Amino acid sequence: MVRFLLLPALVLMASVMWSAEANLDPIIDEATPWERGDRIVLIGDSHFQQGSINWVDQLRRVMASKRPELGVTIEARGSGRIKGLESAGAGQLVNNKPTMVIINVSLSEIMVEPPLKPVSKDEYEGFLGSVVRQLTNEGILVVLVAPIPPEKKAGGATHEPLVAGYAEAVRSVAAANNLEVADFRAALEPLGPNVIGDLGVNQVGQNALATVAAKAIAATLDKAPMTLEIQGGDYLGTITVPIIPHRVRNPEKVEIRYSLNGKDPHPKSGTLYKRPIKISTNCTLIAIATNPANGATARAEVRFEKAKSRAPERPGKKANALTYEVFRGQFKNCRDMMSRIGEPDAKGIAMGPDLQAVIEDETNPEPLPLLSDFGLVFTGFVDLPAEGVYTFFLRSSDGSRLFIGDQLVTDCDGIHGAVEKMGRIGLREGTHPVRIEYFKSAAATRPLLEVSIDGPVMRKTKIPDMILFHDAAAKPKPRVPAPAPVEEKKDPKKK
Repeated sequence: MVRFLLLPALVLMASVMWSAEANLDPIIDEATPWERGDRIVLIGDSHFQQGSINWVDQLRRVMASKRPELGVTIEARGSGRIKGLESAGAGQLVNNKPTMVIINVSLSEIMVEPPLKPVSKDEYEGFLGSVVRQLTNEGILVVLVAPIPPEKKAGGATHEPLVAGYAEAVRSVAAANNLEVADFRAALEPLGPNVIGDLGVNQVGQNALATVAAKAIAATLDKAPMTLEIQGGDYLGTITVPIIPHRVRNPEKVEIRYSLNGKDPHPKSGTLYKRPIKISTNCTLIAIATNPANGATARAEVRFEKAKSRAPERPGKKANALTYEVFRGQFKNCRDMMSRIGEPDAKGIAMGPDLQAVIEDETNPEPLPLLSDFGLVFTGFVDLPAEGVYTFFLRSSDGSRLFIGDQLVTDCDGIHGAVEKMGRIGLREGTHPVRIEYFKSAAATRPLLEVSIDGPVMRKTKIPDMILFHDAAAKPKPRVPAPAPVEEKKDPKKK
């Protein structure tokens, strides 16, 4: 008799356990329109509780195990106040250009020391709306989180009315901007009061949060505008050009029509794209894609021109590594730096255009604190294995430029956070002079310089040290800084 009584109890227990598991299917579905290298940044609370698998970690783990080919990263940044996010944090996010930002600022807003006070519901809504506009205007996807009730040691019932008001504000901003809400508050309400402990959410609650977060992320990706990529540009001989739709479910069903005469293709009579296009003349390719599922369209235009291959140059005495020169000073951009510098404050040899290699160069008489207010110039040769069109990428904070000979190929200049730019050039097999300029201002961002290359026999990769050389026989030419501007003396008789 006992045996029969146990069976229904076990079935009921298994049912409860199964229902409490997180449903992360929306983000691992093969049709969900992820793109390789997508980055998600979480701002605010993560509701960690010891002994439970946090909802953020659940999202990370399932993406790494079920969709590892995508290389999606989920970064949880520290919490902060909504006013600080509006005034400075949103700008930093724009500079770093993540794919998506999840905003979950609430508990940190109420956990402030006197004389600071939590912002009101109306202030919260105003600041949040400003953050959303800053991000969406730059094409960054946004998910808003309706906050959970305060954890018991974070104010509990005292702050609950205010946090409930924040949840209303979140829903209001989301509705006004057509954004998805990960409604954590609504997800936890049916689970009872014990789901939220002294300093976090238990495992059942974490699973509920992961479920609604996954649903909101997938829905936001579905709302993202479709884009169209035309691979190519300058080329040698003949080029085969694919046209690729992005950020869309079932891309194979997207209809693409194109023209090569520089005019938009007719939506019905334009040439229907079926396979990559072969191009052997100068032309402008325009493509328009239509998603039959929702009627959304995307347009792309690329000019194709036959490139002239630059002839190689031979160094007098070929030796591995690049030479570098360091200049201390405050610069607005690379052009400004190059017009003002004289003799370098330090110089040496580095295996590649690597800031850390310069810092650790033991030949310098004293360490180089390359944190801000300096310029850096790498000079040498790049040895290319085949003729073709090469793409050089610069990712830097602040500005950088890359020259092949006297030709500016990639321009990532100016004061900014981590930004990547690219440039293309036709080069023959052999060695070509390369110069990489970089400067760092006193801005808050960390120094960053990354140089990558893509070409006929190599996919985009960090530029290999083995193809970089300098001329060991070359004698350095003394640098003469631009003359300082002369102040005009005013005639005391003139007013």
